Amino acid sequence: MAVYTNVRNKFQLSTKIENKYKIISEKVLQLISYFDSFDYPITFDEIVSLLNFEKNRIWIALNDLSYQQIISHKYNYYFIPGKEWTIGERNNSMNLFLQNLHKIIKSGWILSHLPFVRGLLLTGSASKEIMEKNDDFDFLVIAEPNHIWLCRLIIEMFRKLISKNFKFKNYRYFDCNYIISQKNLTIKDQNEFTAIEIFFAKPIFSYSNYKMFIEQNKWIKKFFKLPKRNKSIPLVKHRIQLVQSITEKLIKIFLTFFYRNNRLEKYLYLCYYNKSLKRNNVSCLDDYKKHKSLTQIKNSNNTQPFMLQLFRHYKKNESRNKLKTKLIRKLLVQQGNNSIIDFNEI
Repeated sequence: MAVYTNVRNKFQLSTKIENKYKIISEKVLQLISYFDSFDYPITFDEIVSLLNFEKNRIWIALNDLSYQQIISHKYNYYFIPGKEWTIGERNNSMNLFLQNLHKIIKSGWILSHLPFVRGLLLTGSASKEIMEKNDDFDFLVIAEPNHIWLCRLIIEMFRKLISKNFKFKNYRYFDCNYIISQKNLTIKDQNEFTAIEIFFAKPIFSYSNYKMFIEQNKWIKKFFKLPKRNKSIPLVKHRIQLVQSITEKLIKIFLTFFYRNNRLEKYLYLCYYNKSLKRNNVSCLDDYKKHKSLTQIKNSNNTQPFMLQLFRHYKKNESRNKLKTKLIRKLLVQQGNNSIIDFNEI
């Protein structure tokens, strides 16, 4: 009887270990497939830094997937079989990022001087240190409480001022996808896509606000590890604080009456709502509130739902290439289509 019990316990332990490695393998494959959507072969160190598993177990899972020819491996990069060329693509994108690094620093330096801007995080592809020829720089802006809509208005006016094409809003160099208040740094969209963006986000201005931002977004631990950033990351230096202080003081003096009971913010909030309604970007106020409030502004588009589907349905998109991904994304954004995609038809 004792022998039978020992055998049974060993079998149960073996089953648990097997299930554990299966879960790890699934997560590893999911991550590699997701980044493959961008022709981005991921390194072993990046996988380890993201996933909440021990380093040696991830290594075993990668070797097992490679042995089964589910993934391929070369020069410390992991990718979907047949896409070895993405290594060269990533290296080219990294070189382009380095070439544009001075523009990123310059854009961040300028933005940090605009009124009510209290912090800047670099997001998007540039946060992963890759860029394509026509990519802009995506920033998450942390603004002074009760000033996020005024901050957005000022940023938009500045972007129009430096734009070469006013009619089509062909703004140069930077884009602000998120503007959030210092009092509410927790991102509402708590999913895998947003978690990856937060993980890779790089502080450009105000490391203290970046630490507060990460502290209030620890929900990403449901999906990935918390990012580790050192204090040498912020790139904005030699700011002229006096410029921002004087500008803010003049604005507050000029708009004293509108500051009572937060009137200005509420007015701008409704103005942007009416503007979105006229352009058919939203159908009603409840739809508008999903992306915008008095403490958070998210530029609504269909990229996030699309990328979430890529992440969650990774087993169905192995044959999809970069061109198709870009075309479908563009089509979804143009049509305003949030419907579920059948990847078997892609």
